[in-house]
This record gives sequence, structure tokens and C-alpha cells, in this order.
Amino acid sequence: MKAIHSLLVLILALPACTGDVNSDAGQEEAAAESPADGPDVSNVPPSEISFSCQEPADDSYGPQSKLYINIGSERYFLDEVRGCNDFVEREDYSEYNIPESAVAATYAQWSGYGMFFYVLKEGDELQLFFTQRNAIKGGDMVYEQIGTFGDGELTLKEGWQS
Repeated sequence: MKAIHSLLVLILALPACTGDVNSDAGQEEAAAESPADGPDVSNVPPSEISFSCQEPADDSYGPQSKLYINIGSERYFLDEVRGCNDFVEREDYSEYNIPESAVAATYAQWSGYGMFFYVLKEGDELQLFFTQRNAIKGGDMVYEQIGTFGDGELTLKEGWQS
């Protein structure tokens, strides 16, 4: 009788163990990439604000990388871009129409097409800007504000994507 009871408990417990383990891992990864309670920007020095990217494991369709903004010890997903980003050096800001007051700037380029990002720090808020340019055709680089980071939260303009 004790064996039947143990078997019954085991059978009843099995459905609780059949959840998708990967879905929990994905949720944890997303939470780690976009912390719910982010840093207070007014306490983060400009030297701790930067961009980074994660190159894809499979780039058979071209290098579709994930672009992040790093604020203190936290990172936030911004966009998927073609080509991994390169950092724009401060002395080159004017060449890309980036304000001298920008705390970080980056670009991703693939097959002659470039996407450029920079961030300004205004008090306790970060302002994120974006433009794109065909390297062959050139043209003016006019940036649009695509989002802000304030009160510990990244907010991207509705409907925005590169």
C-alpha cells in the first residue's frame, strides 16, 4: 500500500515538472538585460555610460547583432543592427554630426549602410538619438530622439526601430 501511495504521489507530481525550462531562462535573461529598477542617472558618471553589442552565434543571414546601452553596471537592449557596432571617438563627433556634449556614440555598418547612435546626459535623464546613412550616397546626418532613460527605466519612442 505504501508503494502504491508513493507511485501515486510521483504520478501527480510529474505534470508540475514538465514546464519549459528554457522559457524561465529566457525570462531571467530578459530581466537581466532590462532591470526593473535601474540606476539613478544623476549618480552615474559619464564614463560609465557606453554602448555594447552581442554578435550572433549564427550570421548566415548577415551579422544581426544586439545593441545595448550600458548604464553603470546595468545594460539595456536597444535594437538589432546589421554589423557589430564600432565606437565613435570623441575627436570624430563633428564628422558624424554628433554634439560635443554626447557622453557616448556608436555606429553599426553593413554593406555600405550605417546606423548611428549617441546619448546625451541632461541632469537625471539620458536622451538617446539615432540616424542612418548610406555610406556611398552620403548626405546630411539628421538625428531623431528615439528614447530616454530616467527614473531607472528605459523608454523608447513608440513604434521606433531602425
